[in-house]
Amino acid sequence: MNLLKILIVLLSISFFSCAVKEKKETSKTVISVKDDLGIVINFDKIPEKAVSLAPSLTEIIFDLEEENRLAGNTLYCDYPEKSKKVKKVGDLLSVDFETILEINPDIIFVTIEGNSKNNYDKLIKLGFKVFVSNPRNFEGIKKSYTDIAEIFGKKDFALRKIKIWNGVIDSIKKGNSEKTKKNALFLISLKPLFAAGKNTFINEMMNICNLNNLAEKTLQNYPVLSIESVLTGNPDVILLPDYDYNKEAISKIYPQLAGLKAVKNKSIFFLDQNLFSRPGPRFYLAVEEMNRIVSGLK
Repeated sequence: MNLLKILIVLLSISFFSCAVKEKKETSKTVISVKDDLGIVINFDKIPEKAVSLAPSLTEIIFDLEEENRLAGNTLYCDYPEKSKKVKKVGDLLSVDFETILEINPDIIFVTIEGNSKNNYDKLIKLGFKVFVSNPRNFEGIKKSYTDIAEIFGKKDFALRKIKIWNGVIDSIKKGNSEKTKKNALFLISLKPLFAAGKNTFINEMMNICNLNNLAEKTLQNYPVLSIESVLTGNPDVILLPDYDYNKEAISKIYPQLAGLKAVKNKSIFFLDQNLFSRPGPRFYLAVEEMNRIVSGLK
């Protein structure tokens, strides 16, 4: 699923605007986690069957080496390759409740940015335990990762992995600490000019890579930028998902932007949309890739 489709999903969904009451558990609690809604979910044993309704959560389950417990996921869950072979229970917005009922999972994983509240409410009404993930930054990603790891009895495993992630991120931050920041935009799409704003994990990637996100001051997470605001910001660097664009696309679509520093200096870079669209265990790899691309800029 490309970043533009994800953005359309994000802008079309109002999710979890009200609190959900905790369920009372009658069986003995062995595992207890609090999801990103602040709801405590208890288990009397490690879940044997799970369903993931988001690509990032599917990646987490595979990265924890618990894919044998994954009984269902979505059509957009395509990484790693083996995730394509898992039984499909719909896409991000449309859920095949009949298939989920047949699977009868012990836990269903969903995200706020991607899954609808209506589907969440129906899953709860059907009696399923639903874990909600809403990572906005690196710390949020690590929380979701450790929470899911704890559900599967793999917390120590997760902490070892996170130690590696932290080492990579800290090394990149240290290497960039004395460099001059470049002004940049991460454009989710060109038509319209959607950008990644402040309260997004992409914004944190940019900051780690010593890029000053020109869309950071906007109120929206994914603002639509005007031509005037892009001209005023005059970015040194423009980052784009790897759609069917080339470096001349911006000035062809918007001739008035031909004078931008990024356009004139050919500092327009295309990024793997699969890698950069998911707040999951490959976050540190995406940061490494972004830093590699922009570190040589003068």
